[in-house]
Amino acid sequence: MREGQNVTCEKLSRMAIMLSLAGIMLLSLWSCGGGASQESPNDMEPPPLAACQTVTPDVEFRCPYHPIDGSKHNMTFTSLVDGSVRLADGNDTVSPNSDLLFDPLQPLGWATILSVISPSLDRALTAKQKVDCSRGTECLIKLWYVFHEQNDISRIDDDEWVHVNLSALGLDEPYEAHGWSTWLHNDLVLFNAQGAPIGSGSGSQFEDNMTQIYALRLDGAPRVERFAAGMLEDQNCLTGRVNAQPPREANSCFDGQRVSFVRRCEYEPVSSTTRALWNSKFLDDPSSGTCVAGGQAQVPVLRTYVMEVDENCQPKQTFSEMVPVHVPASEPENRSMGIVPEWGEMLSAISADGKYVALGVNRVDSSLLASMDCPGFRHNVTDPNDELSGNATRHTHVCELGDTLQCVAEPIPVPTESSPMEDLTVPGFVANPLIGDQSLIINRVFAPFGEPRIVDVVRGDLFNGQLTLTPFQFGPATGATPIHPTNPP
Repeated sequence: MREGQNVTCEKLSRMAIMLSLAGIMLLSLWSCGGGASQESPNDMEPPPLAACQTVTPDVEFRCPYHPIDGSKHNMTFTSLVDGSVRLADGNDTVSPNSDLLFDPLQPLGWATILSVISPSLDRALTAKQKVDCSRGTECLIKLWYVFHEQNDISRIDDDEWVHVNLSALGLDEPYEAHGWSTWLHNDLVLFNAQGAPIGSGSGSQFEDNMTQIYALRLDGAPRVERFAAGMLEDQNCLTGRVNAQPPREANSCFDGQRVSFVRRCEYEPVSSTTRALWNSKFLDDPSSGTCVAGGQAQVPVLRTYVMEVDENCQPKQTFSEMVPVHVPASEPENRSMGIVPEWGEMLSAISADGKYVALGVNRVDSSLLASMDCPGFRHNVTDPNDELSGNATRHTHVCELGDTLQCVAEPIPVPTESSPMEDLTVPGFVANPLIGDQSLIINRVFAPFGEPRIVDVVRGDLFNGQLTLTPFQFGPATGATPIHPTNPP
């Protein structure tokens, strides 16, 4: 092991262990040198060198430009070996090959968790977190706008990727972003966030976290503003992951373009179908005691919605007129929670043709539910030394949408292979006409207490109503998202 490597790995392991708040944020496990490959410390890669340069600390970085080839790249992911963001072919689950997109930022004090690429392949919105933060607002996830800048037009070797914190583009600090974003078209990207003031920023009080849908507009000077606030905003509701059907033209929406999003609201009544008790040893029994330090809470259910926008990118309905795509299950296995106080259907994504929606169903393995107290806290632990640091599984399901923007049948679950069940979450649809009806890229985590951790990416293929899983071979990774070029080669 080279000098300094162990420090870097410890920072990566602490960082982004769980970016999950309100159905919404990425479950991301940093495992230096790999989780799926089980490498020994002496086999690990050395820490990344500083290929990037700081222009303004915590505001702007400049990095070498690495192009995206739309003929072979249709997905991106963050490598858990060195923290780089890489490109791959989502149709190829055999080859271990991938290409560099964004250089690691750990030498500058930040790490990129998730990157969402624009339809023209020359822009991105990325989620980053400080590597060495301790607690509070310093550790909040930030969104950074990344764009390709040409210097000498006769050369490509001096081009750069420029990374700019949205705090410099109108999103007031201290803001909190959940990490998700989606491109309505090349000049308009949506994300969920909460601007200042945001309370303690600890992420533990769900009542204080009322994220709304924001837009980064790029038709002119880049600027952040609320998106369709008069139609969608509700300060009593938290908005989760937003995911849009790709545009048909580079710089415009089309009439009927579909967008999925997640939401829960504080005005839900207390019932077994709308709320669940968090941090109780036994479900719905507050007298049974707590699982972790702190109080208990009645947590509202998360639901997935799909809306349509018009050619001007405006929603066709107000939020109060919308209905969820599906009624979340409310069995004990669905209402049990872990360290993140959330349940229901979340982390949704919509297919490129707008016909299918994928959503993460909160679940606890029935074997744990039947035999142990605090079962959700024993799922996929985030701290290998703490058996109650786990979180309930977000189990991806897929359904076909009807004309009313609701599932026409019960959602089909992605098959699980482990016991207790692994986390299969943050889905994204990729074009794969040779495989079947639809293909998904899914982030997988299996981290039972006392056992080796697996963190990788799998592809799920939907064919004739059945889903099958195949793991990618590019090693331990997280934050996998699809790329949808407007005019693919």
